[in-house]
Amino acid sequence: MLNSEGKDILMKRIILLLLLTGATCSLVWGQVAMNPEGVQESIETFFKAMHEKDTALLKSMFGEELVFQSISMATDVSPQAIHQVDPVQFLLSIGQSGDMELEERISNLSIHQDGPLAVAWMDYEFHLNGKRHHCGVNSFTLVYEDQAWKIAHLIDTRRPDCD
Repeated sequence: MLNSEGKDILMKRIILLLLLTGATCSLVWGQVAMNPEGVQESIETFFKAMHEKDTALLKSMFGEELVFQSISMATDVSPQAIHQVDPVQFLLSIGQSGDMELEERISNLSIHQDGPLAVAWMDYEFHLNGKRHHCGVNSFTLVYEDQAWKIAHLIDTRRPDCD
């Protein structure tokens, strides 16, 4: 059993441990919270890597369990459809696009962040060999892990008529 002096020392150690734990958590969360521009940089890097057909860089940006989807908008001849996109097939299509020029132009980027979770929403126009092919909206969900923003979910709409 502890005497009064022993209890005081124990309480001081517990308080010190709690303060150190809180300070460490604040530092870790502070790094994430202090890096909202990192989300935008990640989005820009993704599209630059796509334009340059850098599949290794693209793959490094994917979270381990990336969910990748695309919504084809309804037309006179086909209904709206949600397609599951295989990330490996996406990377292969980028890597095997040969001399084709791929460019996705984004605008109206909006980012919402809460600590290690961020959502980025943007309009886009996809150009193939310098000609507009389709347009729509991209929505990225990113998670900050391993000192980087990783894409956990990517979904877009695809409209052939962009006017």
